[in-house]
This record gives sequence, structure tokens and C-alpha cells, in this order.
Amino acid sequence: MYKINSAAVYIRLLKYSKKYYHYIVFAIVTTLLASSIDAGIAYYIAPFIDTLALKKDPSFIALLPLFIVIIFLARALISFASEYFMNLASNCIIMNIRQLLFNKILFLPAYVHDKKARSEIMAYIVNNVNQVSIAATKVMIKIIRDGALVLFLLVVMFSLSWKLTLVSIFITPAIIIVVKYTSKRLRKISFLTQNAVADMVSVISQSTSAYKLVCIFDTKDNEMNKFSDVNATIKKLSVKSQVSNSLSSAVVQLLIAAPISFGIILVTQDNSGVSLGGFTAILVIMSRILGPIKSLSKINAPLQAGIVAAHKIFELYDMDNEIDDGVYSTNEISGEIEFKNVNFTYNGINKILHNVSFHIKPGQTIAFVGSSGSGKTTLVNLLPRLYRVVDGEIKLDGHNINEYRLSNLRNQFTYVGQDSKIFRGTICDNIIYGCKEKPTYQEIEAAIIKSKCKDFIDDLPDGINTVIGDDGELLSGGQRQRLAIARAIIKDAPIVIFDEATSSLDTKSEIYIKQSIENTCKNKTVILIAHRLSTVVDADHIYVLDKGNIVEHGNHSELIAKKGHYASLYNIQDHT
Repeated sequence: MYKINSAAVYIRLLKYSKKYYHYIVFAIVTTLLASSIDAGIAYYIAPFIDTLALKKDPSFIALLPLFIVIIFLARALISFASEYFMNLASNCIIMNIRQLLFNKILFLPAYVHDKKARSEIMAYIVNNVNQVSIAATKVMIKIIRDGALVLFLLVVMFSLSWKLTLVSIFITPAIIIVVKYTSKRLRKISFLTQNAVADMVSVISQSTSAYKLVCIFDTKDNEMNKFSDVNATIKKLSVKSQVSNSLSSAVVQLLIAAPISFGIILVTQDNSGVSLGGFTAILVIMSRILGPIKSLSKINAPLQAGIVAAHKIFELYDMDNEIDDGVYSTNEISGEIEFKNVNFTYNGINKILHNVSFHIKPGQTIAFVGSSGSGKTTLVNLLPRLYRVVDGEIKLDGHNINEYRLSNLRNQFTYVGQDSKIFRGTICDNIIYGCKEKPTYQEIEAAIIKSKCKDFIDDLPDGINTVIGDDGELLSGGQRQRLAIARAIIKDAPIVIFDEATSSLDTKSEIYIKQSIENTCKNKTVILIAHRLSTVVDADHIYVLDKGNIVEHGNHSELIAKKGHYASLYNIQDHT
């Protein structure tokens, strides 16, 4: 589970940064320049101390303050440029990967969305991308900055004392072994942490979105326990990560103590050939080199977290998009639909539809009824190719729907579901959602009137420009449904699907919705998925489904006369 080709993942990750290479290159150049200045300062400590302490050159002493100001001002400006361009590249990469990932999610097949929780997808875009950005930019620049500084300081040390430098180099393999072992452990912890974070987002999302249910069923303790468990897991993993990182850093620093001790012994010998300035420079370098080495030893945790996050993102990004291999397009659809011996199975496990065949003529209103799980919604999901039929055939105006270009096929349908989705924004934004061209005010007004929305929209403070919150929180269920119908009217597609559009509404709201549906359905092919049979009595033809099979069909009167499944369902509802 945790075996990831880190090099391959990181190289691929850098490819997503190529649009911003000019920022990264400039950051790297300025970083190297800043490191070289630091090394230069260390190098000139020896002659500075010797000149100041031994020769006491008055001209040198006079120019020294100005020289120091210039050097540190230059270093500050260069460091600022390095940080600025690396942060700019980091934010550009975050924006780029988030956009690519969001675009990808929209093109994934429906079954992927069925399997992945909304919170998991949110974690991909928010949490994982942040970690990827850190690994792609900030970690890389730290490796370059601290690595270059260590290298430059070692060069300076070598020029001052080759013996001490060799001792420092000899401990490098031991440091590499420590870092390699820690990398493997941190990668595993990071993998588990990211899964736990996704679980936490899921608990938060579900608990807050179902807040009323939690209150009414008095399950706050349950939800708190769920959150407590996943919160404790994240804490435990975080502690493990910090302990591993701290131990690694401590061992590395302990290994560094060897050359420091040797250096102190070396410079105190009379025959070492090191001046007072050289002695001071070596001590400064030895203390200065600890910082970047310590930083490099700690870089592993965010690097491994970023690699795991990138691996998870690439797994999602590499999934196949929904199939769109059709080539046929048309703007003239009459609305004739035919199912021929259609069988359908979700994920090859549960067979939902069994040899379903029927024919819908243009302009007809057709209803599908049956108990929950009978296959009604699955049947209409196949029409716009949310799921692809591989056994049997569905035709639209005589053409197999698999022959249509996907966008062209879906332009022929409009849809109103049981739980109509309302998007964040205004009433107007939601009505015109999906329109390729912005409708006129008259068209919007006509849709509002036909959908019976005018009465409640006129009561809102800003009319159609009223902001209605996430998922239409300021509207009732019936008002949201009527708004969804207005959206369907504006699209003006030849085929209209109503999927349980009145099942969760009160009687008054149901009457409004039925009137709205009648206004929407003129000269359209209409498909009604209904649990309440009172909404389908006027349909031209009714199909009764049971366990994925069409067991009866006919109009309302004919089905009542048969005294079968439909009559039984109707009588039960009529007396309840």
C-alpha cells in the first residue's frame, strides 16, 4: 500500500510546475547567490579578524561599517527576491493543480462519484494540493538553499582545514542511512494521516449537513464520538511523525558533533597552522553549518507528505474520463425513445434492469412507477448516458445513444429531481444555470410564471437578485422544486425528466408542482418517475417496474382494470 516510486512521482510533479519555471529558476539563482554571500562572509571572517585584531588598520576600520551595511543590505534584498518568487511559483502551482483536478473531477464517470464521498474529493482539492505545493516548491528551494550553503561552507572549511573537512565528509553515509530509514516511516505515516484527514472532513460534512437530523434524533454524542476517534487518530499519527522527525534530526546532529569535537582539538594545537582569525572562522562555520544540516534533516516529513499527496492526486487524475466516442450531433430532436432488451448492472454485482423494452413516441408523457429499488431512476440515468449501456440498446430518434456526442445528447434533456440542487448565488443565477446563452428578461419572467415561482419571488427583498444561500437554504422544499422547474423551462430541451419531483412535498406544494409540470410539458416528451401515483394518472402510458422488470403497462384506467401491481399500489395510496 505504501510502496510509492518517490522519484517518479516527484519528477511528474515538477512537470506540472514547468509553466512557472521562470519564477522557480529566478528563485533558485537568488537562493544560490544568498548562500554564496553567507559562505563569503564566513570565508572573510579569518582575514577580517586578523586585520582588525593584529594590524589594526585605521582605513580598514573606517570603511568596515559601510561595508557591513552594503553586504547585509544586498543579502536582504536577494533573500526577499528568493522568497517572493518561490511563494509566487508555489501559489501558481496550487492554482494550476487545483484547476486541473477540479476539471478532471467533472469529467469522471458517474460510478466514481458514487464510490467517492464528497469529503474525500474536497480533501483532494484542499488538503492534498497544499501538501503537493509545499513539496514542489518550498521543500525544493530549502534543499537547494541549505544544500548549497552546506557545500559552500565545506569548501571554505576545506580551504582552512582539509583534515576537519574530511572528518565531516566521512559521516555523510551514516546521515544518508538515517534519512532513508526515516523517509520510509514518514511516508507510511503520511499516507495514514491523509486518509484520516479525509475521514475527518467526512464526519464534519455529514454532521453539519444533517444538523437537523442530528438534533431531532439526539445523536450529538454519537457524532462527537466519531469526531473524537478520528481526531485522536490524527493526533496519534502526528505525534509519530514528529517523534520520527525529531529522532532523525537528533541522530544527525549527534553525528555532526564528531567533526565539531575534532575541530576544537585541531585548532587548539600549536602546529595546526590556523591563525586566530582562522580559528574563529572555523568555529563560526561549524556552528553555522548546523542550521542548514538540521533543516535538511527535517525536510523529509513535508517531502514525503507531498509525495504521498501527489501520488493520491495522480491516482485520481489517471482515472479514465467518462466515454465520449460518439460522433453524431443534431439540433432537431423529436423526442422518440426506444429501449431494446436493456440489461444493466452496477459494477458487475447487482443487476438492476432485466431485459427492459419499451417505446415512447414524440410528445408523449410516460410514467414509470414501482416500489423503491425497482430500477426507475436507473432507467432514466441511462438516457443521458450517466451510465453506459453495454447489453441491449437505447435509441433516440432512431440513433443509438452511444453514437451521439455526449454534450449533444445531454442537450436534449432537462431534469428535475426529488432533491433539486440549488447552487450558491441568486434566484436568477439558479434559473439560468446551464444556459449556453443568457436568456432575456422576458424569457426569465415567462419561466418564473410558468413554474409558479412568481408568488414567492415577489415577496423576496431583492426579487430574482436575492441571494438564497448554499443549497437554497432560504427557500422551502416546494419553492426549490419550482425553481428547478423554472430552470428546466429555460433550457427548453425536447425531453423533460421528472424524477420523484413531488415525493417529499405537502399537498399544496404538490398541486403547484403539478401545475408547473403541465406548463413545462407542452410539446415535449415527458418522463415521470413517481412514487405518488396521483401525479401520473393523466400520463399517456404508465410502466410498472418490479425488481428491474416491466411487469405491467398501459394508461391509468387500463391498469386499474387489470387489478395487478398498479391497482394494488394505487389502492394502498388512495386509502392512506
